[in-house]
Formats: sequence, C-alpha cells, structure tokens
Amino acid sequence: MGWQCGTFFCDSGGYLWREMGGYFIGWAYFIYQIGGATGSFLGGWSYEHFGTHLVAYSITTLLLLLASVVSLQLPSQLNFPKKQDLSVKVTL
Repeated sequence: MGWQCGTFFCDSGGYLWREMGGYFIGWAYFIYQIGGATGSFLGGWSYEHFGTHLVAYSITTLLLLLASVVSLQLPSQLNFPKKQDLSVKVTL
C-alpha cells in the first residue's frame, strides 16, 4: 500500500515535498528541540525560584487552554483554489 497525500506538500506532483521536504522537517525538528529545552529549563528555574511545581503546572495549563481555544477556531476543512491551466498555445 503506497503513501498517499492530500496536503499542500503534494500539489504540483509533489514538487514542494520533493524539493523542500527535508528543509521543513529539519526546521520542525529544530524548533521542537528548542521548545523542549526551554520548557525544561524554565520548569527547573521556576521550581528553584518559587520552591514549588505549581507555577510550572499553572503556566502549562494556561498554554494548553490557549492552544485549545486556537484549535477550535480553525476551519474544519481547508479549501484551496483550483489549479489553472497555465499552458501557452502559440499559433503562427
């Protein structure tokens, strides 16, 4: 069973995915690692500064609620404009 895609990356015969897929995955992984390191650092810093995990858990809860509200605002389906035929016909 082959991999099928119905996303932005597969438009134009998969050009964007073939040419830029590694770039996108690399940046996503980089940002993911920066976020993980920042979260670990700030959680430890808040525990040492305040003496409790309550601050870290409270901030995490607020971020979770904010992400939930944002995700509820997203449309249920994305509609992209239809591709236009850009072929040029020249008659002499």
